[in-house]
Amino acid sequence: QQRLAEEINSLLQASSITAAVLSQTIRADTELQTLAETYGISLGKASLIQKIMAENELLNLEDLVGLSINALNLLASAQNTELKNVASIGTASDKAYIGEEAAKQIAFTDAGVAEMEVSGLEIELDLDDGQLVYEIEFHGSGAEYEYELDAQTGTILKAEK
Repeated sequence: QQRLAEEINSLLQASSITAAVLSQTIRADTELQTLAETYGISLGKASLIQKIMAENELLNLEDLVGLSINALNLLASAQNTELKNVASIGTASDKAYIGEEAAKQIAFTDAGVAEMEVSGLEIELDLDDGQLVYEIEFHGSGAEYEYELDAQTGTILKAEK
């Protein structure tokens, strides 16, 4: 299993493709089989979702099933979720997303504060209603700000002062 994952990763790198290769051994129990059949997903994806939910009880099944394996991997990585019995080689591609740097600049611009005025900055990639979002909190110009941005487009979904 490890050798196969490494071979796939080598082929991807040789083609200049940024990707992560996840591998796991799955025992298809009734719960896992039902989950996969109910949502029309693979056993591997169902198992990955179960492992993510076991580590973060705030995430819900309906939101996770619509995400790609890459997005699930990014979310797990961003939240420092330990995926037990899942081997990961390489890095999940974040090219479809704006990135933390762009997200914070959008929030700072909207708030009308310069980066050097900001303190207590917290940025987290999270999931909200089945959509990856950047949650951004900071203090600046004597106020506290909270933003939620669409991780793909940078659209401000929520802004609170």
